[in-house]
Amino acid sequence: MQLFLQKGYKAVSYENITRKTRLSKGAIYHYFPSKQDLLVQTFEFLLEAARQRDTAALVAEVRDIPSFKRMYLRMKARQLKSFYSRLNQKQLQFNKVLFFIEAINEYHRLGEIVADLLRQEVDFLRRCMEELKKHRLIPAGKDPESLAQGLFWMLDGAENMLYIRKSRDQARDYLALYKKTLDLFFNLI
Repeated sequence: MQLFLQKGYKAVSYENITRKTRLSKGAIYHYFPSKQDLLVQTFEFLLEAARQRDTAALVAEVRDIPSFKRMYLRMKARQLKSFYSRLNQKQLQFNKVLFFIEAINEYHRLGEIVADLLRQEVDFLRRCMEELKKHRLIPAGKDPESLAQGLFWMLDGAENMLYIRKSRDQARDYLALYKKTLDLFFNLI
């Protein structure tokens, strides 16, 4: 996974993999008959850190805008912790765009997996916006679905900008970025 994230799918050779894992080519082929199989498992492992299990309980915490922000930041902190613990490190420099574009181009099913994960995230945000609307904290005439999509794309765009910068403490920077983006979003609506 670290090799794919750092170098991109196409640039990683079996020689790189055997050197990094200290496994023989035969051992790797035993578990992953092709490089594509290794990519799929890597992708699923990565996305597992992003999945939310009990979103209904999280949505139930939303009573007002500050409670939504706290819940969202806590959820993202858990996701980041899970991601870095899966990698056994606190920080990883990687080219997100290169990895995801190459991976999806190499294996179309991965695009479907990512699209499904993105739909789940927007749906989660929509349910949170509906809770805020129920408490009359969303301006009249604002559609929870549109607000959820807008917030999702603001957060995603902010994340992508963070990838461009070199960061000493990625988890802290992400959480600060999420907080700033949430504040901006609620100021705009």
